[in-house]
Amino acid sequence: MKQITMLLFLVGFLFALQAESPRNFLLKVSVNFLQPDLFRPWDAGNLGERSGYAVAVSENRFLVPADLIWRATNITVSTVSSDMVPAVVQHADYDAGLAILSAKYPEKLKDVHSIKLCSVYSSGEKASLHLIRDSVKLAEEAIVTSLFLRRSNFSSNCYLDVIARGLTDFAWGIPLTNDSGLIGICNSRNEKQDKLYFISPEVINHYLHDFDDGRYDGFPCNCLFYRELKGDILPAYLKYDKTAVGKGRFNTGVALFNLDRTPYSQYFRNFDIVTSASGAPVDCAGNVTLADFKGRRDLKIMFKSIPDSRNLDFRGLINTFYYPGETFETTVYRDSRETVVDLKLAGYKPEDFTVPEVFLKEIKPRFILYGGMVFSELSVSFLRSWPNYLEKAPVRLIKLSTDFEDRISRDHEKIVLIVNFLPDKVNYDYEDRVVFQTVKAINQCRISRLSDVKTAFSAEVETDVVEFEDSAFKAVFKHSEMKEANQRIAKQYKLKETERL
Repeated sequence: MKQITMLLFLVGFLFALQAESPRNFLLKVSVNFLQPDLFRPWDAGNLGERSGYAVAVSENRFLVPADLIWRATNITVSTVSSDMVPAVVQHADYDAGLAILSAKYPEKLKDVHSIKLCSVYSSGEKASLHLIRDSVKLAEEAIVTSLFLRRSNFSSNCYLDVIARGLTDFAWGIPLTNDSGLIGICNSRNEKQDKLYFISPEVINHYLHDFDDGRYDGFPCNCLFYRELKGDILPAYLKYDKTAVGKGRFNTGVALFNLDRTPYSQYFRNFDIVTSASGAPVDCAGNVTLADFKGRRDLKIMFKSIPDSRNLDFRGLINTFYYPGETFETTVYRDSRETVVDLKLAGYKPEDFTVPEVFLKEIKPRFILYGGMVFSELSVSFLRSWPNYLEKAPVRLIKLSTDFEDRISRDHEKIVLIVNFLPDKVNYDYEDRVVFQTVKAINQCRISRLSDVKTAFSAEVETDVVEFEDSAFKAVFKHSEMKEANQRIAKQYKLKETERL
């Protein structure tokens, strides 16, 4: 009898160990990538290495954060029990922050089983973080603290996100799970608050569903900026009747602003007050309750992980339930009355933004070298070339980057600046006066993109004059000397090219 009892205990113990051990959906990802030097754009750049995790979501389909494979020249995946296997990118969406990998030789990957997305999760519940450390699979406890909207790394698009608090080190792609499946994958962290941020199952499901139908539509452009209606100062500033709030004329809502340069300026006016979205009342913080949501019920069934009682920023409805080209119904308070606005959702491209996040399709950044000054276009990637860039990069450029969400230009306007300076006898002591300055005009031609620089310097003039936005200083060159000077500078610094457009 004791032997049977011991046997049953041993079997139960082994089952318990198996239940507590991480499931075999986790893969280690190693990436070689090309990181161009944005200060020296004529150089090829440096090869770097990064690593993270992938999650098996179906046969030979592995989900990773898009940042992990950005600019990758070589990608390999492995499990605890298999060697590295070459992998390729099937698809990437830098707005959603997600990408799909597949192994070139999937038969060499051992013990890989896909995981389903969780059916439901809630704030405050305990979950597990999965990782591989020293060739051993581990699971660490975490707590889902909230569900909210964060801005993607690429653009001003908003998407749903989950915060998890745990003790693990940051790594791209760490999966977060509960008993019913995958909650999300890690794509960034907040070091000061010891938090990891996760792309939520709503966004993952949207992405995979969109990819599987054979025609990828992506996520809508979500450039709706608003202020909460709080206190006495804001209503007076917005010039609306504060007494109308809560009196049945309209719900509290939020006030839109900075719409002039966005794709939605034709639908809204600045200081329109959004009172409802797809039938759901909008509160003074911009939130709606899903129980009131009346649009796209077909997609709502797909996203069972969001309880009807949960409050979400109304922009989350756009990114969770809609695709570019579809119509999103809103009600706004304008000119002392409510107006229904049928918002046709737009997609967008990197070139739509005045200050883009990355050169997504270009391994090498664009530049023009003239008179020792290296002209390029401002990007968030350029600012991140400074370690701890929010504290180390020039304050004026940081301000431009924080404002870039509001600087969407449908005519593809950019911000051109001097990113480097190569001293020569032709440019005297210009270096301290021009480096990191924003270019306003060249030879009296307004500069709104890098190609304008080449056009301006091609003009037949006696003197080339470069003017800057925040400086009275002007860089002046004799035009007849510049061809020889540019050749001399290229030879002196061993440059193979002096421009790349």
